[in-house]
Amino acid sequence: MSNYEPYKSNDRVIDNEDPRYKCCLPCCDCHVISCAKGWSIVDIFCGTIFIILVIVLLALKVPLSVLDPESQETNSTSTFFKTISTISIYVDIIEIVIITITSALVLYGIHKIIPKALLPALVVTGVVFIIDIIFDVVEIAKMLTNKEDSMLIIPFFLVFLLGCYITFLFIRMYYRSYQYLREVEGRKNNAVYPI
Repeated sequence: MSNYEPYKSNDRVIDNEDPRYKCCLPCCDCHVISCAKGWSIVDIFCGTIFIILVIVLLALKVPLSVLDPESQETNSTSTFFKTISTISIYVDIIEIVIITITSALVLYGIHKIIPKALLPALVVTGVVFIIDIIFDVVEIAKMLTNKEDSMLIIPFFLVFLLGCYITFLFIRMYYRSYQYLREVEGRKNNAVYPI
């Protein structure tokens, strides 16, 4: 039995078993709201741990380049790729902070039934996806210029495609959650009360 009460109106009931509001992630067959809550909690937990790690590294005056061993290589890697690698560390840190904040907004929006609170998660997920594509293209270019890494192009590309698919599923999950909350909010605003 679902822990969500259906909302009713004069014309129809918002059914929690509606296939439109089933989570689209292959790992579960639950409601999109439960899935969005679960992933937001995981994002907040992992993001907080990473932020604490970065703060500890900064407090100990350890350079953040230790998080990326490629930026410390002294072999034939060009300075362009080393610079991009260093920039990607800082971009990743900023992304994690922003994703942690938007995940908190998702939880708040679900709890208070504010669909617009899920929009930042949709936008940030899309923007992070585009930024990650740019850095992945640079990484592929680096692999093509380095003879030793040329064997890694196919596995890297397959992982890239898997990441694209997973990102698409997350965007779809947040959008379905947004649609559900918008429908529930609309019913509540039209003097619709839970059964």
